[in-house]
Amino acid sequence: GSGTGSFTCNLTGLQPNTTYYVRAYAVNEKGTSYGKQKSFTTKVYTMPTVTTSSATNIAYTTATIGGNVTNDGGMSVMERGVVYSTNPSPTIESNKVVCGSGKGSFTCNLSNLQEVTTYYVRAYAVNQKGTAYGEQQSFMTKKAGIFSVSSSKQVTFSPGNLQYHPANNEWRFAENQTDYIGD
Repeated sequence: GSGTGSFTCNLTGLQPNTTYYVRAYAVNEKGTSYGKQKSFTTKVYTMPTVTTSSATNIAYTTATIGGNVTNDGGMSVMERGVVYSTNPSPTIESNKVVCGSGKGSFTCNLSNLQEVTTYYVRAYAVNQKGTAYGEQQSFMTKKAGIFSVSSSKQVTFSPGNLQYHPANNEWRFAENQTDYIGD
């Protein structure tokens, strides 16, 4: 601009994490005059940092899982959520559930899953630099008619062969019924 008084200029096309030196100047018929030199360093912008939580509330066709955006990379997180697939390393091109925006913890509900299927899940967060993924977690949906008796054993039973006996407050298989302990 021209004239006297204060002024502001917007600098564009600057590189991140770079120190720049600037001086204001003014020109009149006598010549050019420069102000005192100042310096500034531009910020470093990165992709966000996100972690993936463990799955909870795992059922036959549903599960709950989420994550935590711990660093926004210096820019706002426009979208966050989880991606999942029956194949490892899911991306946003896989199935995804959007669970808001910004930093912090979040929880997502997955639905329409298949019974007795292993799913791979990663939390994700998006800012202007790109999409970042958390570590991969996996879980297996349950099968109707099965309950776990340990982390490596399951019991499968037919309707009616597992019965409750209130007299001694215990569950047991009915007489002449067989039980099967899985692998």
